This record gives sequence, C-alpha cells and structure tokens, in this order.
Amino acid sequence: MTDDLRLWAESLVSLPSIGLPRIVEVVGEQDRHLGPRWESARVTFRLEPHDGLELRITPSSKLQRMERMHFLSAAAYGLLDVLLTQPTGPMRDVLVVVVDAEANEVDSSQHAFRMAGRNAGKRVLEELGTGV
Repeated sequence: MTDDLRLWAESLVSLPSIGLPRIVEVVGEQDRHLGPRWESARVTFRLEPHDGLELRITPSSKLQRMERMHFLSAAAYGLLDVLLTQPTGPMRDVLVVVVDAEANEVDSSQHAFRMAGRNAGKRVLEELGTGV
C-alpha cells in the first residue's frame, strides 16, 4: 500500500498544476439521511493564492473544539480530495483557511465533514469555471 501511495504522490507532482487566480470563499455542506442516521456538517473555507499548500484554522474556541474531534481535518481532506485530483490537474499552490464550521452534537461525524469538504471543493471549481 505504501508503494501505491508513493507512486500516486509522484504522479501528482509530474502533472501541471492549476493556480488559484483569486481569493475564493465557499461553504460546503452535508445535510442528508444516511442509513439509520442523519449526517450534518457545514464548513466555510477561504482559499488564497499561496506559494505551496498550507492549511490554517481561524483561531476560535469553537473551531479548536471541533478540531479536537478531527472534524476540520476531515473537511480539509475532503476539499483536497477534489482539488488535487481534478481532471485538469492538481491545484497545489493554495492557502486553505477554515473560517467557520457548524456541527450538531448528534448528527455530525468525521465522515459528514469529509463530505462537506468535498462539496466545498466542487464549489471552488464551479466558481473558477473549471467545474466538475
């Protein structure tokens, strides 16, 4: 498995990357029934042109509590799922800032936040006109 991941990462580096032409702010949501429960997550990202790939979380006690449950990391991975594997090439030079997030004590999970991050990634591509 490690060799597969290494090969995948090397193939991403060899692809021409897509730059972020301007600051983009998007909201990703997951609010749907999945199996025996409901999934709920909402996350707001601001993406800025940057030299390299970096993730920051706006300092607030609410977001720090959510990150201790790994919700925001899951959302960031979901966003990167979309941005790094888009058909036109990976978007690598970007600063991703988690601006805000909302969780429900019962219905939120890492999976819900990952799906909300993927939703946000699709919205970024739509806003930039490279939509999937």
